[in-house]
Amino acid sequence: MKIQWLQDSTGEYSYARVVGLLCIVCNLVGLFCIGIADINNIWQAIVACSGFLTGIFLWLIEIFRKLPSMSIKVGSKEYSLKKDK
Repeated sequence: MKIQWLQDSTGEYSYARVVGLLCIVCNLVGLFCIGIADINNIWQAIVACSGFLTGIFLWLIEIFRKLPSMSIKVGSKEYSLKKDK
């Protein structure tokens, strides 16, 4: 069984996508096992969700690494980032 969204354009499995998925799954399993009733403050919440945050961060790196150019319009100004090869 192939999971195509874990592969990049060359057909190889992307490290960032696979590790990001593993971080998110392990974090969700861990939260399910220990429960969320013991989380009392923001620091415990950050630590409890660190695997999820790491997975999302890796996916964002993968997305922005593949984009050739990006532009953001804020108010009347437009900021652009162009990637030169």
